[in-house]
Amino acid sequence: MEKNKLKWLWLLICVAAASFAAALCLSIFLGWPGEKLVPYKDVPQNTQAEREWEQRNKDKSVVMLLQESKMEFTETEGFLEWHQVIRIQTDKAKGVGELKFEYSKNSERITELKAITHTRDGRVLRPSMIQDRNKVVEGNFYSDAREKVLTLPEAVPGSIIEVWLRRSSKLGLNKINQIIPLRYDCPIKFFRSEVSVPVKKQFRMLSRNTAIKPKISSVGGKLVYLWQQDYVDGYIKEKYSPPEGELTEEAIFSSFNSWDEVGSLFREKFDKNPKPTTKMVLAAQGLIAGKRTEIEKVNAILQYICSQLRYVSITDSRYFSEPRKASVIFEQKFGNCQDYTILAGVLLKAVGITSYPVLVCDYDKGNPADKLPGNYFNHVILGLLLDGKYYYADPQIFGYQLNEIPPQLSGAYIFVLNDKPFLSQLPFAPASVDKKDIRAKLSEDGSALVQEFQALARDDAVGYELQLKNNQQKEADITSSFTAPIGIKLIERKVVLQKDGSVNFDTVYNDNSFGRIAGEIIMFGLGPEALNWLPVEKKERELPFNFLGNGKSWLTRAAYDIPPGFEIVHIPENFELTNDLITFSRKYFTYNKNTITVLETMLVKPCRIPVSGYAKFISSLDSMVSACKDMICIQKQKSKPPVPSQEK
Repeated sequence: MEKNKLKWLWLLICVAAASFAAALCLSIFLGWPGEKLVPYKDVPQNTQAEREWEQRNKDKSVVMLLQESKMEFTETEGFLEWHQVIRIQTDKAKGVGELKFEYSKNSERITELKAITHTRDGRVLRPSMIQDRNKVVEGNFYSDAREKVLTLPEAVPGSIIEVWLRRSSKLGLNKINQIIPLRYDCPIKFFRSEVSVPVKKQFRMLSRNTAIKPKISSVGGKLVYLWQQDYVDGYIKEKYSPPEGELTEEAIFSSFNSWDEVGSLFREKFDKNPKPTTKMVLAAQGLIAGKRTEIEKVNAILQYICSQLRYVSITDSRYFSEPRKASVIFEQKFGNCQDYTILAGVLLKAVGITSYPVLVCDYDKGNPADKLPGNYFNHVILGLLLDGKYYYADPQIFGYQLNEIPPQLSGAYIFVLNDKPFLSQLPFAPASVDKKDIRAKLSEDGSALVQEFQALARDDAVGYELQLKNNQQKEADITSSFTAPIGIKLIERKVVLQKDGSVNFDTVYNDNSFGRIAGEIIMFGLGPEALNWLPVEKKERELPFNFLGNGKSWLTRAAYDIPPGFEIVHIPENFELTNDLITFSRKYFTYNKNTITVLETMLVKPCRIPVSGYAKFISSLDSMVSACKDMICIQKQKSKPPVPSQEK
């Protein structure tokens, strides 16, 4: 009996010890705020500035009561301390209770992460769940990106979420190149950001798009920059705004002396690849067999790489990874953008063609030339100098020939890593044309037998072209999954891939609701459907309207055969409109009083419209939509009464 008691006592002691150890580990991770990190108390200042700030932002989903950060650089590492206090104001912000912190397992360490919920009734709650997991990114199968996820209880309106973070990072390329945001999309009551850099390490600082000036001091061999601002409103977010690079308020730190230095460091990474193997040389020579010009040879190798390799991300989430060997990429048949470019360059080298890796920065991120030298690039493509002219190609993108700019790269900023690296910009993709030819034979009940022929625009055709090439069945079978809209009975649909890579659709169908019946009148026509895509969401804006579309044009010809015994009672007037965004024309023709033909052309252009001109722009679009609502009207001919005979 005594032995059993001792046994249970020992078990209880073990359980208690294990519970204490678990709690200790949890406290180390969550780290209940100690002397250095005192929980925030939202004490009203009751000043005019505070009252006005609260009034301006009372309808926002969340506001930041405090945003403070401290960043310190050494010769090889960067250290970040970050403290944020968020007040939840509406139900839309309940997701704030799920906190995610991304980090790179190879180059970063989160040394401290703490979070609590301050409830409306004064309770302080710790996270109910903690996770440390691989970050799931579409297409990233081998990524070192991870994330810590904290789930906080009672993240409801009126609650306050408070978070502390400490993180250390290896410096990319062993150089300082850091962007410090000075404004967020969320209103901030108290903002404070501090950066310290060793005096002996050469560096520069550049402020962009901001009027906030830092206080600069020297402390213990370091220069300390401090930005501080109270009662800050969040920056405006609107769709079709000017490029992000023009609006972001930020400070940039860089210890790179020049763009030449940045280029040399990247070239050193790419130049590590050895000469092609014998197997690779033979493969490259086989690919260019029968090709006469260098451009034909390059296109053949690019097409091989694009069709044979599959994309897999194998990168550090914050820096370019060390290049893999071209021979390994060639054998494994997968890789990231860097791998595609490396393999393309080595295969081209095997047939005597020199190429260069080219770093890409998206157009919307702004021109790196306007910033301090550093790494602002998120993609790698291929560059070649042929007959004194530079050509650029992305080995990942299917269906484009050398120097054809796909929409994904339109206007992008590039850094060409040749013997003398230089910054440049890719041209904007040219306008593509989508052509449609419609023939409709109407019936008395408003239904119609329709034959529609469509030649897809270049950028639309590429996706279908790839699908057709990968389809082992007949080209027409690709439409087996096509679902016709309600009221339409599909009779036949063919997809034809042309030799030039374009794709044509030939469709025949019955449309039971083609014409709208109103008494004795049947109404039909193109209507305003062609304008449904217009990128306009609201009537007023606070920022300029900036449409980055690469330019696209539509050409539609529709011929309507009216039923026997019907007559035309109304044809809309011809309509034309030109503004900064669009050039539109719709014209009507009649033939033998039995056929009405409509010719519609539309060209969409990249544009920027200032706030002062936006109302006039919207008015012009409204007039176009209104004009396009006018329909063709026909009705059945009424029999004429007999003419009475005249007797002498």
